[in-house]
Amino acid sequence: MDHSPIISVILPFLIKNIDDNGNRNRPINDEGINNLIISIDSIIEQTFKEWELIIIDDGSNNEILIELLLKRYNADNRIKLIINKENKGIVKSLNDAILNHCSPNSKFIARMDADDISHPTRLQTQLQHLQSNNTIDILGSPIKMFNNNKLIEILNGNNNNNNNNNVKELINIINNEESFKFIQLPDKDILMWSMFFNCCIVHPSVVFKRSIFSVEHCYEESNQFSFIEDYLFWLKSLVIKGLNISNIQSSTPLLYLRKHNNSISFKNIEKQKESATNASFYYLNILFKRFNIDPEIISPSTTSTTLISLSMKDVIRFFQLSPSNISKINNISIELFELSFKYLELIEQLCIKQQPNYLNGVKDAANEKMGELVSLCLSRYPNNQKSSLLWEKWLSRNPTSQLLSLLSNLNVKSSNNNNNNNNNNNNNNNNNNNNNNNSILNFISGIGNNNLITPKINKFKENGIRVICFSKDRSFQLKEYLRTFFKYLRNEDDKFEIIVDVLFTYSNEKFRNSYQLVIDSFPKVNFIKEDNFTDQLIKLVQTNQLQYIMFSVDDILYYNDFNLKDYCLSLDGEPLALGFYMKLNKNITYCHTCNEEITIPLNSNIITTTIKSKNDDKLGNLKYLKWNRNDNDCKRDWNYPWDLCSTIYRCSDVDSIINGIIKYYGIRNGINHPNRFEFNGNRPIIQKQIYQNKPFCLCMSENYSPMSVVTINRVQDVYNNPIFEQSLSLDDLDRLLHSNQSLNDEKYKENSLSLNFKSVHIGDLFIS
Repeated sequence: MDHSPIISVILPFLIKNIDDNGNRNRPINDEGINNLIISIDSIIEQTFKEWELIIIDDGSNNEILIELLLKRYNADNRIKLIINKENKGIVKSLNDAILNHCSPNSKFIARMDADDISHPTRLQTQLQHLQSNNTIDILGSPIKMFNNNKLIEILNGNNNNNNNNNVKELINIINNEESFKFIQLPDKDILMWSMFFNCCIVHPSVVFKRSIFSVEHCYEESNQFSFIEDYLFWLKSLVIKGLNISNIQSSTPLLYLRKHNNSISFKNIEKQKESATNASFYYLNILFKRFNIDPEIISPSTTSTTLISLSMKDVIRFFQLSPSNISKINNISIELFELSFKYLELIEQLCIKQQPNYLNGVKDAANEKMGELVSLCLSRYPNNQKSSLLWEKWLSRNPTSQLLSLLSNLNVKSSNNNNNNNNNNNNNNNNNNNNNNNSILNFISGIGNNNLITPKINKFKENGIRVICFSKDRSFQLKEYLRTFFKYLRNEDDKFEIIVDVLFTYSNEKFRNSYQLVIDSFPKVNFIKEDNFTDQLIKLVQTNQLQYIMFSVDDILYYNDFNLKDYCLSLDGEPLALGFYMKLNKNITYCHTCNEEITIPLNSNIITTTIKSKNDDKLGNLKYLKWNRNDNDCKRDWNYPWDLCSTIYRCSDVDSIINGIIKYYGIRNGINHPNRFEFNGNRPIIQKQIYQNKPFCLCMSENYSPMSVVTINRVQDVYNNPIFEQSLSLDDLDRLLHSNQSLNDEKYKENSLSLNFKSVHIGDLFIS
């Protein structure tokens, strides 16, 4: 049968045939061989089938192993086995496989290592993302890092030795073990910035366009850059070739990375660190020369010999450490903090000049890293004038959201350390950390009001809700959202204030003009052009003086009557409920985003309560469904507490959840995009880090909702959310707007009342 692969998967290995005891041709139950089989099988079990797997035995000289591989995989014509009689090394092996052994028809190269595991949907997800975002050349993914010894311990404890080679079983075990670390890496808008401090794309998670790889642009080996062939390739791709690199943003790890003491990275960690420093320094200097920036312009503010002896390499080594590790070092000079801040400013300039489209992301990332640096400096030198100057310099950049992040973390750490000290008065480390944090907080509290802009404190009114809708490039769908929102909104209380804000953005001039048509059609709506999503969102929330907030997105369509005041009153009567979810009802039994059937919570109850109007002259009944999202049968949509699909929250809870996102994920990775804002709001809640005191959720008691999410396209490139086959391009939608067409909400209403909508997300497209 002819086989024409789209993706060539490259998997090199070296399993020596002599063990530590001198035994040749190690047995087939050897751990390294088992790990290799699991790795290969995880590719074979991919949902995407148009691949070829090129396995390179780089000089193992193990006849038993080769015989095993041929016997197990020889029948699959998608698998090629290349045998190097002598060990060539990973660089030559990878280059040879990609340049000389891939099918001429394959379009993409995927990397895989011999001891890791690919998620079954990895290739399909990455290919779809690359095809949807064709400006991306190299794409990594989130990973879950697991300790090999711990996994073996779990398997032995479960008497699960028979399933050691069962890929799905292993993935389930790894996913369920909380000690294994999930790692989400930066996306394209800050990846170059991040890459100069640490390698932030995991080599075996990568899929890249085959067209970018050539004899001139391939993996390189060098004594100066030993053991970092991948990092070197990424830096060269960014700086020399001007390629775009990104990581998929997803809650699902697409690669499971095994950590053990026998890995090349573990054995050569110090050499890798020094090589990484050299590589970062080398490519930064190329950019300095390209943009005529002289790094020597950084002159010391003092004649201190300490500062003169420091270099950019020292700064790079400094930033290769995490803030927690830096805090453990005792002899950091204030000159190093001073110099580091100046180099951060220069690196920010270089990244913006090299990738001007990512200006906002780079500035946010720079502010965040500078904030970490300043807080560490203040903790060490709270009474030093240079600390004050660095603080003022950072504030002059107007780092509003990063300042909130810093203050949030300092308060949290001080609180935690105080608790620890109460439990253990002899813990010197806790006392030192607590003193450091208090030094920073005391320093900040002593700054005059002219130098520090503090967030506005909420002063809630009794009645009212602020509706915040997010929109990008979809003026037609936004128009339909607003048209049907006001058509089906029922509000008989003039004292219940409803404010509607739209935070929108567009990618070209044509879409800008289309948005202007929508703006002209809805004069009572506040339209806000997005320029810094994080700061604008925080401002909308923190300056809100109404009691409730509802988040929405532009592809929502309303088709049944709804009363926001009643939903708010339902929440008001349920202090242990987090939100009212307009998208849910008793007919929702399918999750489109995960493609699986779901069940209505068994212990959900219909609640009926009597309410009195503010004028005390009317009585009425409220009826809603109530359930505990922590129950075992609450899955997917029924346990998705932080949601942007017309969900209502108390404004005070929104404040707290935003602070929780900042605490655990930071400003840049936490809330700089609507999808990331939603995703990272759910993570600390579901993982029981915050908001366990409000486990209940509310929704309509009927078998239908007032709205659905009409998922006929995708405009964001942060998450690879699925869409229905019946889709329209953005240009198609724009034509609908200019031809004055609308979605047929009456048709949607008819389908809803006939109980045809089993999912929150629907693909039905009814145009009138």
